[in-house]
Amino acid sequence: MSNALLSYDKLLKQQTVELILCDHFLDGAYAENKIMLCANALVRRNDFDNAMKRMLIKMYDQARSENYKCDNCKHLACTEVRAALFNSQCNPKERQRMKLLMKGSSSKAKERLLANEYCVREVAIGHLKEKAKCEEKAERYVDYVFEKCKNDTAPINSSKANKLKSLTTIM
Repeated sequence: MSNALLSYDKLLKQQTVELILCDHFLDGAYAENKIMLCANALVRRNDFDNAMKRMLIKMYDQARSENYKCDNCKHLACTEVRAALFNSQCNPKERQRMKLLMKGSSSKAKERLLANEYCVREVAIGHLKEKAKCEEKAERYVDYVFEKCKNDTAPINSSKANKLKSLTTIM
């Protein structure tokens, strides 16, 4: 991840990540090149890892796109879908295995992949609802960007074939 950020002149340093106490129990936030994680909300290792991955995806998306707008609900929805892909609750390892099994197209594999996609949608919608501006239509925004954004797993799995070059492609 940090190598991918370097190509956009971003450096992940200890000062980039800050643990804070939060009044509202959110995972954290990313603003102005700083990741802030809510120490009082992230008590389990999985919670911390999921929040950190989510903030790193936000950092990466903002760095790689010249037209990323933090107040654009479609841009945020795409980032949340991408972050949810790596959420342990949705089991990313299982998703990769299911994609391979889909080539044999067993009905059980299709069901599991659909369940995984449902999980990714629900996690993304839940996180998008944290943004007041997007809360009311969060489900609609996620549905709108889902098909394009679910295949963009950069920088974790940086296959050029699936990487969105610009967020204007989802507008």
